[in-house]
Amino acid sequence: MEVNNDNLEKSDISTLMYQAEFLNIDSLPVSIPKSYLKDKNLLIDFWYIKCSPCLRKMVPLAAVKMRIGKTGTGEVILINDGSIDSFSTFKKAVSGLPKNLQYLYDVNGKLTKSVNVTGYPYEIVLHRGEVVRKLVGFNKGETDDLYIDEVLEMLNNKK
Repeated sequence: MEVNNDNLEKSDISTLMYQAEFLNIDSLPVSIPKSYLKDKNLLIDFWYIKCSPCLRKMVPLAAVKMRIGKTGTGEVILINDGSIDSFSTFKKAVSGLPKNLQYLYDVNGKLTKSVNVTGYPYEIVLHRGEVVRKLVGFNKGETDDLYIDEVLEMLNNKK
């Protein structure tokens, strides 16, 4: 697991997120609400179907989402790389994944390319729109509880 502290400017990530084209599992176009970048902490996880660490990470992310939902301070969004997976493959895969997560399909992988995803899974944590952490990979040896606690601490940060 590699932590990458390269900085994307707040305006850069916000602009990139609003320029990207997303579909939900019902094939409807969606955008990331501005409140997610302005008022909340946000974990964005980039993934693709045949990435086993990506799929393994979804159970702990579902636990994070369940616990963070109670506080209202953060959100978790999983963005599928549309330059790797077709929409039909994405839709079929999501049907077997944790139901409480928000899955978005990055049409043509535009956001994925724009934020320079260097490996999968690729996690970005934003605090009110500012990147506070980038993480590449998911450590199989790390306990889910340790990962969940670490992410919750970041997403519950109200500074």
